[in-house]
Amino acid sequence: MIWLRERLNSDGFTLIEVIVALVIISFLLTPLATGYGLYHRATVRADGETMAVFLAQDKMEELKGRAYSALVNGSESDTPRSGYTRNAQVSTGSLGTKTILVTVHYPMQDGTGLITLQTERARR
Repeated sequence: MIWLRERLNSDGFTLIEVIVALVIISFLLTPLATGYGLYHRATVRADGETMAVFLAQDKMEELKGRAYSALVNGSESDTPRSGYTRNAQVSTGSLGTKTILVTVHYPMQDGTGLITLQTERARR
């Protein structure tokens, strides 16, 4: 009988206390899980955008490094990386400057994104 009284008066948790604690923890963890999903999506988008900017800058620097006379009006396209499409276009303006326009389409989770760089090049 003494053993039963000690067992009933022990300092353990009841089933109700454990269930309440689990409910509180689940309410705290739900926003964290949602936040992680948003963080992951933003990171993937930023990675794709960073790569697209790098590819656009690379092509822009290549074209700017050419001699003015070597910049021929027209466009060229390539696929420098899987899922990325790069287009470079050169045109002559009314003042004799060359306009260089580079666009890169890149993959995103909900479609495709677009990065555009443009510069003017004058005869030296």
